[in-house]
Amino acid sequence: KNTATLTMIDIHELISRITAMREQEDRTERCQNYFAYRSISSDVDMSCRKAMLDWCFQVADTLKFSHETVGSTMSYFDRYLSSRRGRSQEALDSRNVFQLAVITCFYTAVKTCEPVELGVDLLAKMCRGFYAEAEILAMERDILFALDWRVSGPTPMDFVRHLIELLPSCESSCALSENAEKLMDQITSDVQFSSFKPSSVGASCLVSSIAQTNCFDLDDLESFRDRLVDFVDFAEVMEVQKKLDMSICLPKM
Repeated sequence: KNTATLTMIDIHELISRITAMREQEDRTERCQNYFAYRSISSDVDMSCRKAMLDWCFQVADTLKFSHETVGSTMSYFDRYLSSRRGRSQEALDSRNVFQLAVITCFYTAVKTCEPVELGVDLLAKMCRGFYAEAEILAMERDILFALDWRVSGPTPMDFVRHLIELLPSCESSCALSENAEKLMDQITSDVQFSSFKPSSVGASCLVSSIAQTNCFDLDDLESFRDRLVDFVDFAEVMEVQKKLDMSICLPKM
């Protein structure tokens, strides 16, 4: 469907869903620059996060999981380290605990996002026995309590899938979504984007994807931008857009 075929009932339902998703994300605590919380003796740095993200993508690809599951993994992880609860400080001061936390977030994300479950026994084997099953399960409890069990909130791609319905008819709609997902992979690798709302990140990825496809004229694009103001924090979308454009050198809209 698109704006050429949406009925009034469809539009009201779409608005209702987006509004509910916005309310849900507003109840979730925002991420902070948690690397500032490290102790002086900490051996954890940005490269640790990048290495573990690469591991998550590799496992996801091997097991045919969605990259969106990896995005959820890092969302849980970034929020956990920002929470300053439970063992989050230990994770910032020890590479072993840092690694365990990411692995556990991936385990939880698979349970939340995928139609199949990744057994903790298999996960422990994939870690070559470095972490026992009991350690992973204990870390999961710690993370869930730190996050107040908020692990089913809307993702940036959830917003992309809804906001794309506001666009005029376009044969490249599937390509728009695919491009947006590729941009999300890049955003996930950069911790600076973790402090933004999922709706702002999703909208920014969609805007950038539109700029790449060039399947709309200027009037259609302006109309879409005007409609975005009613659904997302447009000022934050533009902030994300600026950072994204700087990192991938896309043409501005």
